[in-house]
Amino acid sequence: MINKDRMFYKFSLYGFLKNLRFFEPFIILFFRDAALSFFQIGLLFSIRDLATNLLEIPTGVYADAFGRRRSMVMAFVAYILSFVIFFFFLDQFFLLETSYMHRPQYNYHP
Repeated sequence: MINKDRMFYKFSLYGFLKNLRFFEPFIILFFRDAALSFFQIGLLFSIRDLATNLLEIPTGVYADAFGRRRSMVMAFVAYILSFVIFFFFLDQFFLLETSYMHRPQYNYHP
């Protein structure tokens, strides 16, 4: 039997809670407050989910070439930068860009 330390259980709990997506209703309220229609919000969500699939292979190639740790740091920086852009810019173009930037970080988690 494999000896699992506490970090394994913490990571499993994190993956479970992250996948419940408690933030989804709040991001919809944020977008509605920014005067986006439900169609535009759906478009942003579609681009965000499509970006997850499109960036799966490039992030894997980057991780193979430069190391998983460096790739995860790059993805986390893009994740933080996307929220900074969400905060300061409510233009449709920037929201589309941040929806795309937001997803590489999710390629490394369960």
